[in-house]
Order: sequence, then structure tokens, then C-alpha cells
Amino acid sequence: MPPMRLLFISLILLATPALAQKVRLSGKITDPAGEALPFATVYAEGTTRGTTANSEGTYFLDLPAGTYKITYRYVGYVTRTENIILTGQPVVVNVQLRQESLQLNEVTVRADGKYEDPAYAIIRNAIAKRKFHLRQTGNFACEAYVKGLTRMLKAPKKIMGQEVSIPGIDSAGRGILYLSESVSKLYMQKPKVKELMISSKVSGRDNGFSFNHAGGMHEWNFYENVLNTGFNERGFVSPIAQSALLFYEYKLMGTSEESGQRVHKIGVIPRRTTDPVFSGFIYIQEESWRIHAADLLLTRASGIEVLDSLTIHQVYIPVKKDHWMPGTIEFTFRFDVFGFKADGYFIGSMTGYQVNLPFEKGFFSGEVLKVEAESNKKDSAYWQTVRPVPLTVEERTDYTRKDSLQKVWESKPYLDSVDARANRFKPINVITGYSYRNSFRGWSLNFGSLLNNVQFNTVEGLVLETDIGYTRRDKETRRSFSFNNSFRYGFSGRQFYLRSGLRYQYNPVRRASVSLFSGRYISQFNPQEPVSYLVNTAYTLFDRSNYLKLYEKRYVDFTWRQEITNGLQATGMLEFARRVPLFNTTDFSFRRNVDRPFSPNLPLPVQPDSIGMEAHNATTLRLAVRINFRQKYISRPNAKINLDSPYPTLSLHYRRGIPGIFSSVTSYDFLRVGLDKEISLGLAGESRFDISYGTFLTDKHVPLPDYRHFTGNQTIIANGRSDAFFLLPYYDYSTTGNYWEGHYEHHFNGFIFNKVPLLKRLRWQEVAGLHLLRTPQLGTYLEVTAGIDQILRIGKVLRVGRLDFAAAFNGGRRVRTGLLFRMAF
Repeated sequence: MPPMRLLFISLILLATPALAQKVRLSGKITDPAGEALPFATVYAEGTTRGTTANSEGTYFLDLPAGTYKITYRYVGYVTRTENIILTGQPVVVNVQLRQESLQLNEVTVRADGKYEDPAYAIIRNAIAKRKFHLRQTGNFACEAYVKGLTRMLKAPKKIMGQEVSIPGIDSAGRGILYLSESVSKLYMQKPKVKELMISSKVSGRDNGFSFNHAGGMHEWNFYENVLNTGFNERGFVSPIAQSALLFYEYKLMGTSEESGQRVHKIGVIPRRTTDPVFSGFIYIQEESWRIHAADLLLTRASGIEVLDSLTIHQVYIPVKKDHWMPGTIEFTFRFDVFGFKADGYFIGSMTGYQVNLPFEKGFFSGEVLKVEAESNKKDSAYWQTVRPVPLTVEERTDYTRKDSLQKVWESKPYLDSVDARANRFKPINVITGYSYRNSFRGWSLNFGSLLNNVQFNTVEGLVLETDIGYTRRDKETRRSFSFNNSFRYGFSGRQFYLRSGLRYQYNPVRRASVSLFSGRYISQFNPQEPVSYLVNTAYTLFDRSNYLKLYEKRYVDFTWRQEITNGLQATGMLEFARRVPLFNTTDFSFRRNVDRPFSPNLPLPVQPDSIGMEAHNATTLRLAVRINFRQKYISRPNAKINLDSPYPTLSLHYRRGIPGIFSSVTSYDFLRVGLDKEISLGLAGESRFDISYGTFLTDKHVPLPDYRHFTGNQTIIANGRSDAFFLLPYYDYSTTGNYWEGHYEHHFNGFIFNKVPLLKRLRWQEVAGLHLLRTPQLGTYLEVTAGIDQILRIGKVLRVGRLDFAAAFNGGRRVRTGLLFRMAF
């Protein structure tokens, strides 16, 4: 069956219940004291229809007329089932649930005479059945309603001298920051997923598209060994993972009975609080050993990033005989970052399940989520009929208020008033830079920092550099145009440099742009610019080590970039340049040592025929492609968000020096082929490799700027690039021949340190790497590195700083060692 036909049939099947006349069942779910039970689960037994109460305990469920057994469930409370007859009139049923009454089981005595909590036997049975239930929950189609709310509790009035103004947030820093609803069709055949968002509503933005993601909610599947959800680097160990007994202790809190089914409530207790683990309760059914519900917590101690805490609440419902799926998935969170204090929740209500579907080959593609272009055009009457979770008073108020304020927020007087405050010049702008914007017209004028770009080098002496740029963006099409200028003056060289450029992004979805740059400016001989201007300033002034090697380039270049098709990014560039050598013009440093002169302004050692690098013209063509095979992505009406690929990225780079055109003297052909990939190894951390082979196919005339230079380092400050060496001299091994280059790093993300009592409190992370270079002149050069990452803490969230020890070997002989630091995040 063709994929489109299967999709069409599935949509009809999922929509079939809506074709019959619906009767609304509604009410409120409370405890015996009358307190609301937020996000309780409600479903009709024998069907796949259900809903979730809102945070006030209010629910409604639309069903065809008939007689139903309606089940009300809330974790920690006794499930209640009501026989309800629905005719033509709405029915109101308010329900009270009493707290569960648990029967305590006897403690077991093992063969070795030691006592063991009965929870362990239950957990072992659940682990034994884990793969079976994982397969059961990995193939389905369903309707998914997701509502997300983020509530600001406190916000700073200023950040770095800039006033904080957030629409919808009052003067006390309180209000709803984000409120959105979405309805999707979700299809899954693990690991493949396809989601079609058919309706979207964002408070205060009638033209906005929701960032809700039902497929992302289903990633929280506790039948997986490790939940890789993006909330930390290592993932989180499931309480019923194959290795769970190494990470958790368990306690049977008691056993209850629901509809003839015995359910065990088990306390989940981390063995080590700093492991990436959950705490809380998991409910396991007797005999089937499936998850009945989960009420679990993550905190900063367990490695969650950005948030202070995250609670995951799941309730499974029967969708057919001996087959249960998540009916309600709820996340509640809190965070306090840089003075912004907030809480909120995301609630997912999954209904209309179809399981074990025979998806045709080709039904799934790289597109994991598509937001339909008309999804944000639905009116309030539509939402009244499709919304399964009632709005709370707070949410209704926010919709009403922001809908009325939206026109004000988009009006010229309001935007001008906001800009008037933001456009005020303050003394700190000398350091941070200054921007003048016109939000109504969609343009801004940006002035770079003056103090941040103060430099010193032996070619120019004291240098002042700054930027001025103009940017205009169309709000509807998201196309943008920019005009950027850079200015640079060296007081010793007495030279003023200027470059200007135009850039037009004509297709944001495809990341398609063209640019034209021209000017007279300085360039490093290595276009990857491995030498930091700031670090070179310090080394020149205090150590008399002038690593920065520069030449002057007068040029015009034209560049085109575009994603041709999913996963295929292409770049083309044509440059016409006049390259002029530069020389040292100053001998100044704070360290006056005549026995240590500055080195000449040439990459050393140099080839005999390149000494002095005579001025010359160069016409250069560059072509490059990056291919991400089977790349996953999210399609939005005005954007495409590229995700990961299961395969390494293949990169091809071709560079040609074209002789004769505009008196160009360059004549060579260079080709580079590379593979790079980040690989998650779960609890063991993540690895990244970058390997490449390059060669000059022809090398009739290759001036120094066109050599293949490598990203070396000769300072104590390491380069953060993935293809950088730690101890390789900047230019000693530049080549016009062939070479092999490889970089491998593994971030253990605390896998080792987390088990050392004194170190785990520091939350440092260990890292190790290998870096290889082989050229005909150099032979085999190898660096072995070991380091500690995230050694400094800034505030509650930000951890920075990395310290590495590196040893370099050439031909099997150690040639240098070093201790290096970088400001890694």
C-alpha cells in the first residue's frame, strides 16, 4: 500500500469517532477534603478514548451516545469506575477519589539468611519483561493533545545595565511567559517517528506556531534502559533498566487492587544521589509486570541541566487486551537562573490509540515533525470542540488579556516606546557594544565594542578595531538583509583597514544566502585563524612571543550557500585578491630582553622560494558540500530545524588557484575529504571524531596563504575547535603535499569521577583524546590528552573551564608536553 494511502486511511480511522454525534461528560475530580486532583486521568473502558483533567481537577470527555464504564485514576489514590449513560444532553459527574489503602507484604528471607524487601523480586520481574513491553509501546498511532505553560514568578529589572521588558510580565516580574496548545497525529515505529501538528495556539500570538512536541514526550519511555531526552549529557537510568539494581534501592510501599488487578507501589531510591537517576515511585502490575504509573523526580543533583527540578508523572491505560499505553504524560518544572525564577508544566493527553500497525516502507522519513501552515488559523469554536483538557481560570484570563493586548504590542507607538528605552546609550555600551533598533520597521543598527577589540601585535602595534552593521528582517517571510563594515587601525603600522559586505538570505527554510564582500584588510596565513588576537596580545607584550603572522589582502569575494535537499549543504565562493606582505613595525613589549628578538612576520619555517612572500594576485574558487545521511528534521511553515543523523557527516572541499584571471599567479588544485560524528554512549559519555584526508592534486604554484595549514597551538590557552591540536606549532608542518588528520575525544561526563567520594561533589567531568597528523615531511605526529572539564561554577547553572594535560610524540619519541586551559562551556 502506498505511504500516502496508508496515512490517509489512518487519519480517517483516527477521526471516525468524531463522525458520530458527541455527548459531553464533564465534572471535577477531588480528594475527600474537596481539594482538586490536578491532571487526573479519565478514560472510557473498552475504548481508546480518554482525557486528562486540568490543574484545577476539571475534566470533560466527548463520547458518542451510549453506556460507558468511565475510569478515574490519580497516582496515589484509589481508582474509581462509574457506569454512565450518555444520551443527548451533557452529563456532569463530580468524583471524589480516596487515598490508596496499601497492603504491606512480608519481608522475604534470602537463601543466605539476609532479609530482602519484596520490591526487589517485583523489580526483577519487571526487568525481565522490559524488552517485551518496550516492543509493545514502540509501534502505534494516536491523537495527541499537548498544553504547555511557563509562569514567571520573578524577573530582574536589569541585566548588565539593560532594562528587562517581557510582554505579559508585570512590574513585579510575574505573569505567564508561555501558554500554548497543540493537537497532533503521532505515528511511531521505534526508532522512527512521525508527527503532524494539525492545530496550534499560542497566547498573545495569533500568527505563532507552538513549540509543543508530542513525540518528544514519548521519548520518556521507562522501558528504555537509558532515557536520552536532551536534559543532560548522559541520559537518565530507568528504574527498571537492565542495570537498575546497580543504581537504585527499592522499597515496597504496599499493594492495592484496581479493577481486579493487583498493583505494587515501589519506592525508588538512588544509591548515589549524584548519579543520573530518578527518585519517587513506580507502580508495577502483578503477573504482567508492566508499568501501571510513574511519579518520578529529577533534580540538579541527578544531573538535570538548567532546571532546578523536573517531575514526570505518567499514567498507563489499556488500549486493547494485554496492551497498555501512556494516557497521560505530565511534566512539572521549576528553575531559577540569573534572577529569572519560574515554574510551569507540559501536559500530554494521548487518545485514539492504534497499535501494531503495518507501516509501509517509506512511510517514515527524516521529517519527525511537521507543523501545518494553517495550524494557527483555527478559531475559538474549533478549540472548544477539540480541546480535551479544560482551560483553567488563569489560562482563560491569559488568552483573553493577551489577545486584546496583541494589537497593542504590535503597534508602532508601543514598539517605539520599547525601543526608546532600549536605545538609550549607557557607558557600559563602550564594552558591550551598542544597538539602535526600529522594531516596527524590522531593522537595527549595531556598533561593535571599542574596548573589547583593543589588540597589540608586532606588525601594527596598538590596534583599535570595531564593526558597524545594519540588519533588516521581514517579519512575514523571515528573509533578511545585512550590510556590515569592519574598521581597523594600527598605530605603529599607521595603516587604516576597511572591509564591507552585503548579505541577503533569500530562503530561510533552506538557509539559502548570497554575500558580496570587498575591502583592504589583514588576514592570518591560516584562514582558520588558530591564533587568538587577545592571547597573542598577551604573549607579545609579556613573553615577547609574536605568534600572529599576517598579510594584507585587498579582495572581492562572492559566496553562495544553500541546503540543496535535506542533509545536503552546498557552498560556493569565488575570490579575487591582491596579497601584500607585511613586516614588523614595532619592537615594544613590557619584557625588555634583547636576547629574545621577535620572529619575522612569516610562517616559520618557510620554504626557500617563499621567503618574503612577494606581492601577488590570486583568483581562488572554493566548492564545498556537507552530507548528513538520513538527517532528521522538523518542518515549520517558516523554518526548518535540522536534527541529528545516525551516520557520520561526509564533507568534501575543493579549492582551485586559477592562473591568469586578473593576473593571478596561483596554480593548484586541492581536495579534502572528511568524516565527523558525535556518538552518544549513554552513561559512559559521548565521543566525537573528525578524520580527513587531503592532497594537492596539482601544485604548480602554491603561495604561502594557500598551503594546507593545521590548527595548531603554542600557548597555554587551548583552541576549542574539534579539529585543533594542543601542542602542534602553528606553521612548522604546513604542507603542499598529502596528509592524514584525525581527532578523537571522549567526554566521560562524570562516569568515573561520579564514583569517587571526594570528586563527585565537585561535579567535574573527565575527558580524554587522541590527535593524529601524518605528512611526508613530518611523519607521524600524535598527541595524547587527558583533562578535567567544567571546573569552575558561575551561578547555579553555568559551569565553565577545562584543564588538559597533553603529550606530543613524533616518530614514537615524545617531543613536548603541556598543561592547557580553555573557557569551555
